[in-house]
Amino acid sequence: MLETIKNLMIKILQEASVVMPLESFWPQNTTSIGKEKKDQITKLLQEASSLLKEECIAPHDYASVKQRMLELELQGELEYLTKLLEEPEHFAEEFLKSCQDRAKDDTHSLGFHQEPLSATNSLYWQIAELCFAPSTMQEMLSILLPTVRYRVAIRLSDYVTKQEMRENRHQPEIKLEEGLASLTQKPVHSELAHYVIAEGCLLDVRDVIHFPLGTHSLLRKSLLDGSPSSANPLVRLDKLVQPLLEHNEFFRGLKYDLDCYEHKGIIPMRALEQLIQGLLLGSTHMTRSEYANATATLAVQRFIEYLEGLPEKVQQDLRKSKGDFYSLDDVIKRELVKDSCVETAAGHLNKILKAQKTNPLWTKPAAISPIDLKKLHDKYNKHSEEKPTEKEECKLLSLPEQLLNQALQGIAPKNYSELVFLFLNFPTQWYGLLLTHLMPQKPQNVLTQAIRQGYFSPEQQQALVKAILKQLQKRDAANDGQAIFNWAQSTHDEGIIEQALEIIFLNELCRDQFYDQPLWHRLIKDHPLLLPSVFKRLPSNLLERMFKQKKEGYNALMLAVLHQPDAISDLLTVIEKFPQRTQEEIFTQTDDFGNNALMLAIPAHPEAIHRFIKLIKKLPQVTQTVIFKQVNDLSVNALMLAAKYRPNSILLFIAVIKKLPQETQDIISKQTDIDDNNSLMVAIRHQPSAIPDLLELIGKLSPETKETVFKQTNNRRNVLMLAALSQPSFISQFLEVIKTVPLETQNLIFTQQDEEGKTVMDYLSHQPQFQQRILKLFPNKVTYNARFFSDQGSSETRGKESSKEVSNHCTIV
Repeated sequence: MLETIKNLMIKILQEASVVMPLESFWPQNTTSIGKEKKDQITKLLQEASSLLKEECIAPHDYASVKQRMLELELQGELEYLTKLLEEPEHFAEEFLKSCQDRAKDDTHSLGFHQEPLSATNSLYWQIAELCFAPSTMQEMLSILLPTVRYRVAIRLSDYVTKQEMRENRHQPEIKLEEGLASLTQKPVHSELAHYVIAEGCLLDVRDVIHFPLGTHSLLRKSLLDGSPSSANPLVRLDKLVQPLLEHNEFFRGLKYDLDCYEHKGIIPMRALEQLIQGLLLGSTHMTRSEYANATATLAVQRFIEYLEGLPEKVQQDLRKSKGDFYSLDDVIKRELVKDSCVETAAGHLNKILKAQKTNPLWTKPAAISPIDLKKLHDKYNKHSEEKPTEKEECKLLSLPEQLLNQALQGIAPKNYSELVFLFLNFPTQWYGLLLTHLMPQKPQNVLTQAIRQGYFSPEQQQALVKAILKQLQKRDAANDGQAIFNWAQSTHDEGIIEQALEIIFLNELCRDQFYDQPLWHRLIKDHPLLLPSVFKRLPSNLLERMFKQKKEGYNALMLAVLHQPDAISDLLTVIEKFPQRTQEEIFTQTDDFGNNALMLAIPAHPEAIHRFIKLIKKLPQVTQTVIFKQVNDLSVNALMLAAKYRPNSILLFIAVIKKLPQETQDIISKQTDIDDNNSLMVAIRHQPSAIPDLLELIGKLSPETKETVFKQTNNRRNVLMLAALSQPSFISQFLEVIKTVPLETQNLIFTQQDEEGKTVMDYLSHQPQFQQRILKLFPNKVTYNARFFSDQGSSETRGKESSKEVSNHCTIV
């Protein structure tokens, strides 16, 4: 037995590249731990067992989850060690194996690198002392942490250049010491709190605590650059950086200051994010107290100091930056300085953050002032005795999955703040597992609100969104993506919505079912910037189906016209690539009121009309005919709408209509709306500048159509009457067209009477020059049944009447 244990220990020491006499801490003549040591170990196990609570209480926040993990680990180790103790002759050997397993695989335990002074690790330390009586820290670590093979020794060179002295930054020398032979001090458990352990390396933070800020910066860079040991290039020194900068509050502050120092200042956007987080975490909603606490106050103080430390011009420009209504300066003066509601202030700041997310002023580091730079340097020039080197209670960098899964059983945050704080403190890589346990409580609404308000850092939000989408994907029983999309849209964040769409795209069944629903129309209305990425990812057949879908009577193109003009161009670009039959269907579809997409675009978005007409001109004439003949519930066609709203574009319509069959041109020109207005009448009433182009079109129609157009009446007023009433300056152009119709039709046009018995001549009673023009154009003796001119009576009577009103009326021959 003795030889077995010796061989095991020698193997461990050899693997650790440590040469040391095993007999120095393992008595040669001992074949068993003996009764005395067994009793002592039993007592240790009993004392440790007393730390466990009799009643298991479900965790509700991060602290209670961590405590529950520590208890579960201790409970499991007590059971394991108690069972080992049943065979004392094998205990030492099995204990060494257990130490080795814990050091190699931390998925089942919170090892010495994370919680060096936990109850479980204390128990292992005490048992190692009893069993092996190591005399140095080297010997103790060889037992408890056999995988730690290197000590990272960091020293400053005695030679310092003038530049290094001037900049107060000295290049540290990093040396890898194979084995831990330099750890000759007596093994004291509390000493482990001064070490950072990662990837088989051990670093004593007391070696670096006294460095100036510039030297800390060089050290971090050297560690991140990789291994300084050519003998063992596999050693990953970069893995020491994160645990070092999370070691305690001092090093966490150092990390922040290094980011500021190395980039010559942090970016304003990051500073604002930190302010928002501080305000929200210190708000009454989170603290459940009457007033905001010191967290909010400190966040405001730090941000104001940061802002005032920037160059004057940069500071002024940042203060002028706006969200929707309020500028940064408004929020500072009205809410932050006056101690108003911090949640309201955070909301305004969040809108500024979103509005300025692409502004270089906010996204590039702002230069740190010389005064603030000196303050940073001075902060690290204090005596090292004033700086703590012990590991403090902090967020665990990694968690053993098995223990964590057990600890999360039945987790139930008591309120909004506990749920948010739980995620804020939890390692992001375990958000998925945490959500799995929380899903029965439906935490999405609370988390969505927290995301929208800006509680989480960008890294936390990214991890949280990924975890939520994954959970929703698992629970999407219908497999149509609706739950995923609905949640993503509720965040009001286009980046999150795009992630949701990515998930939907990756699942062909989910994708097809989702887009068979008209839910995607909400993208057009609310998130047009996402459309290009959507179109790139979808196959053409699915895109065609999507574009032909209708929701509440509207297809995609109609919806864009009505709600989101920014999307029209992208949609038309896609439609242009569709097969002709699909384009025809899209352009001829009508809404519940009979409008096609072109008809909706005319009054709303004139800038889109050219694109519409360009595409429509490429369609077969039969389809063009349908588009231009379609009328809505008010019997209005596209030409009437153009005459009413877009006279500058009416030539585009006429150019297409003129190339259509004569029969189609006749129908379009004769169509009247619900009030009996044809296109020409609409132009007379609303857009007289369209009259000449319409008259040119009508002038080339068949005589029968021209007759119909000029005889059509609105409230028994024909086209010429309306022109005489509203647009007399165009009478000459009307008369030129009327000359081309048969004489009988001319007679009808000039003798038509309105509801009061008036004719065209009556409407021109104040325009004698046009009356004379009519008589010159139509010299034949035509009888006009006019109000003031009758064919009954003698010429003398007519002469007397005309002499009485010579200024208003002309004489008919």
